Amino acid sequence: ITHARNRGLNSAQYDIIVRTDADTKVPEDWIEQIIRLFNEHNVDAITGDIFYPERVLHTRFISASYRFMCRTIYGFDVLLGPNMAIKKTSWEGIKNTVCLNDKEVHEDVDLSIHLDKVKGKIFYDKTLLVVTSSRRMIHNPYSLFIEYLFRMLKTYKKHYMR
Repeated sequence: ITHARNRGLNSAQYDIIVRTDADTKVPEDWIEQIIRLFNEHNVDAITGDIFYPERVLHTRFISASYRFMCRTIYGFDVLLGPNMAIKKTSWEGIKNTVCLNDKEVHEDVDLSIHLDKVKGKIFYDKTLLVVTSSRRMIHNPYSLFIEYLFRMLKTYKKHYMR
């Protein structure tokens, strides 16, 4: 994932780079929302919520739980891959320091940590909402709370426990 993400970010030609997943639907005005948020806030990156329509409760609970775990572990909001944007200049400033081994880090969290290390600011906006598939969680309901927590802790260990 990391190498594909980096290739895409390195190939981007505009001041703001947006990223989503192949199984994600973004609102028609998603780009306009992102541009407005960058204009309103002096930040390096923006992220928002993820809605999983296949879940029984049809709520943002899953996204909120993940965000809570990340804020608890790292102390700041992390970028959520299906719903994120980063300034090209911010990416240029960290692209040679991000970790490349997906087995050692969660790529979105790693990107966020590297931004934080250079005092980059990530802005979370709850109104920036995308809809994505929860197919992984349907087949493995513990993936968010076990697999993702494990990946976050591995990333934490890689960066903060040397």
